[in-house]
Amino acid sequence: MSVGIRPHAAAAARADQGGTQGREGAAEGAAPEPSEAVQAARHDKDAAGPEGQAQEGKEAIATGVPDLRTVARVVVKRNNPSLLDVYGHWWVEIDEVESYGWWPAVRPVPVAKAIRGVPGVLNGVGGHNGGSATVDPRHGELADHAFHPVTVDRSDDQIIAGIRRFAATFDGGWRWSIRPAVNCRSFQADLLTAAGLVVPDGYAHSAGGGCPFLASPRRWRDRLAHHRVNLRRADLPLLGRGR
Repeated sequence: MSVGIRPHAAAAARADQGGTQGREGAAEGAAPEPSEAVQAARHDKDAAGPEGQAQEGKEAIATGVPDLRTVARVVVKRNNPSLLDVYGHWWVEIDEVESYGWWPAVRPVPVAKAIRGVPGVLNGVGGHNGGSATVDPRHGELADHAFHPVTVDRSDDQIIAGIRRFAATFDGGWRWSIRPAVNCRSFQADLLTAAGLVVPDGYAHSAGGGCPFLASPRRWRDRLAHHRVNLRRADLPLLGRGR
């Protein structure tokens, strides 16, 4: 199954010679490679023979290195915010025929309303996006980042059932904020957790930096937090000297 990464994103990944194996796999549409620690754990298990394989679960607990399995039937897709796609979009596709993402119930959404918050809806149903209960409006499109997630101990059927159950019961608004808020990003992150899926090594960068219009407020928030920490560390009784 092709993960469907955008050509410009693939070219950027190929040009980055210092990138991780996970990024190179995404650029070529290949399944991500496991980390060295995971590969070592698998090698040790195979070398131990049938008895070692029978103890797989116990070894994973003892070593803290689970045997991860790539879930090829599921593709995680993420588009970065840009001038033409102000908020970007994150969604998940299953078997190339089913997908889920979280949208504002009304579009377009001015930045001021996005910050205050608007109602949210699964796959943009009822709006002008063209989605349905089981198909996201961006279904099948190329994405800036696309990859297969991994799992520790769940079967494909369990994972897909978990995705559908989470999507069908999710409820909330849609908002962009410098603080944690409900939107397509948090929806996808919570969906992966509920389905027992994990973002593989090398794809942390796919989360991006968030909405570019909130970059300045985020910087001021960080500066204010740093200032408050310095105040708490200061010797406050010194302020009263000289009186």
